[in-house]
Amino acid sequence: MSKKDSLVITEERDKVVKFTLNRPEKKNALSAQLVEDLLSAFEEYRKREEIRVIITTGVGDSFSGGMDVNWLRDLMMKDGGQAARVTVDPHPIVVDLYETIRKYPKPVIAAVNGYCLGAAISFLLSFDIIISSDKAKFGLPEVMRGFTPRLVIGVLVKSIPIKYALDLTLTGLNWDAEKAERAGLVTRVVPHDKLEETAFEIANFMAQWDPVTMDYCKQAAYQSLDQPTYAQAIEMSSLMHERCN
Repeated sequence: MSKKDSLVITEERDKVVKFTLNRPEKKNALSAQLVEDLLSAFEEYRKREEIRVIITTGVGDSFSGGMDVNWLRDLMMKDGGQAARVTVDPHPIVVDLYETIRKYPKPVIAAVNGYCLGAAISFLLSFDIIISSDKAKFGLPEVMRGFTPRLVIGVLVKSIPIKYALDLTLTGLNWDAEKAERAGLVTRVVPHDKLEETAFEIANFMAQWDPVTMDYCKQAAYQSLDQPTYAQAIEMSSLMHERCN
């Protein structure tokens, strides 16, 4: 697929590149092509040493509306149109995308320009720094439709206090940016017309630091988070420090 046909628009500015999800007619919902295009874009810029930080945002009024319902329906159908059990495994390519972002060797920033719903919450939480427009909305409407947000819950309870996670999951109600920040879902909230400017300011500030050090800091944080005990977390972060130095 040519870059011209990609659903991800890339824009480079010095040491920073911005990825823009470009499915406005579908609220930037995650489709097979969009996920594949994102994975390709991340892989391309992994090799570009002059690019130090990546920003991701969406076109139009949405960061992402979650999983494309048509794609999700196709994944949940099998054997001549009979609906599969709701325990169908999440599509591996989506999990690959989340893991690619989380383990990416460069800092990744999400600039949330609008609605961020459903599976887009776990997509969002893969990013290191999350900057939100004051007009953004966050929600998990799945419970209202009779099913669980199974691509999201595990990531959510690892990222924010469980009572906030349950509030978001069990009510199905949208949060505004202020509540999302209070819950720790986003890093900071800025006026809508300052979102891109702020994202690039933060990205450019980080771009001046040694990329190897930033990579080890990031991986130490995530690998320490995955440790079962406090002592093991300290041991892991110390190990990463020794590898870096």
